[in-house]
Amino acid sequence: MSISSNFLYELGIRLQLLRYLYPVLTLKQVTPKLMVARFQARPFNMSVVQVYVPTSDGTDEQVEQFYADLETTLDDILKKDIVIIFAGDWNAKVGSDNNGWERVMGNFGYGDKNDRGELLLEFALEHDMIDMILI
Repeated sequence: MSISSNFLYELGIRLQLLRYLYPVLTLKQVTPKLMVARFQARPFNMSVVQVYVPTSDGTDEQVEQFYADLETTLDDILKKDIVIIFAGDWNAKVGSDNNGWERVMGNFGYGDKNDRGELLLEFALEHDMIDMILI
């Protein structure tokens, strides 16, 4: 699998910072755009998921596959772990209207929502990702 140098750079910096605080238990590359690191933390272990969603050049099928892979990855994480998702880029526009999305979206969006923004918001709401989207 090939991984973009930007993805590795972003992941590397985040993991380097975390590994000084917590011992690394596992590190798994799920796809070229999805990786999980599990850290020994207290009172619960912490799973950090690094994502980079396909760009607008990617097909809808590639984006749907990415979200399917992310869902499988989240399902595989132990339920007692604290889960943090770091996004290199969600490649989505969630817009400024957070009506109905207050649980997963703050008040600081701008512009109009696109189809991928809708998909991201639905995914976040379905997986109870509280305040996941920070704009």
